[in-house]
Amino acid sequence: MDRIVVPGLRVQARVGAGEAERARPQGVEVDVELHLDLGPAGVADSLSSTVDYERVCELVHEVVGSRAFHLIESVAEECAAAALGRFPVDAVVVRVRKPGALAAWGVPHALVEVHRTRHG
Repeated sequence: MDRIVVPGLRVQARVGAGEAERARPQGVEVDVELHLDLGPAGVADSLSSTVDYERVCELVHEVVGSRAFHLIESVAEECAAAALGRFPVDAVVVRVRKPGALAAWGVPHALVEVHRTRHG
């Protein structure tokens, strides 16, 4: 399956297990992969035959800024559901990275990845 990939979108999120973490926005990174047939867009050379990358970025900003989250898993889940609801795609993969979440262990970031399909 073909895919559109929007990697490393930096957004401000109120996310964390503790109330203090959720009190102020912090940077997270989101990757979105949209799985769809890109053949029609390649042949027609028309934006109307594909998913507009700008709209993907806008959607992620909208979802992440909509509320405070306890878990980056929830951020990923809501972004995936929104993408499936808004775009004509067969599947979506969303990765969310939270820099510094595991700094005490020398790990650069925590990361979750969800795979969701339109039919199942």
